[in-house]
Amino acid sequence: MRRGQPKLFDLLLDAPWWVSVLLAAITYLFFTYVLPHFESSNPFINAFKAAFNYMGPLLSGLLLIPAPFAYFNARRKRKLLDTQSNLDSIKALSWKAFEELVAEAYRRQGYRVIENGFGPDGGVDIKLIKGESVTLVQCKQWCSRNVGVSVAREMFGVMTAEQAEQVIIICCGGFTADAIAFAKGKNLELVG
Repeated sequence: MRRGQPKLFDLLLDAPWWVSVLLAAITYLFFTYVLPHFESSNPFINAFKAAFNYMGPLLSGLLLIPAPFAYFNARRKRKLLDTQSNLDSIKALSWKAFEELVAEAYRRQGYRVIENGFGPDGGVDIKLIKGESVTLVQCKQWCSRNVGVSVAREMFGVMTAEQAEQVIIICCGGFTADAIAFAKGKNLELVG
């Protein structure tokens, strides 16, 4: 898992492939056609103007590198969801693949999905956005034990801190009776 603040390359890998292509095109046009036409009386800036024609293609080429990776990553996630046949196949997934599976399922339901793959997630694995509504999702790929009330309480606190409308906790197993009792009457959905 990547740690710390996400870098531009990491963001482009997780974005749709066309974002890299669009950013590369804008960069090329800016450095090749827009920036060289700015007039300046500063000799230092004028010395760099000749280099702008070369920087456009170079930077654009670098920004295009993530596009095929992003395309195949999105395709892999779609295939991951399509190949699941039963609960046993879902339980066999790694925790990261389980998060990707859940994210893809919500993406197909029309949500804008933000996956947290850049280090400590603060309890939020996936953020779902539909209109003005924000829903936080915590995925627990626990096969041998039930999710307890402490996870439900933590996520309820995160929901309040993030000012989200709802929290969904999704697991491969089940939930304890205390967790189910805690979730009653709250915008806290338990999916097992």
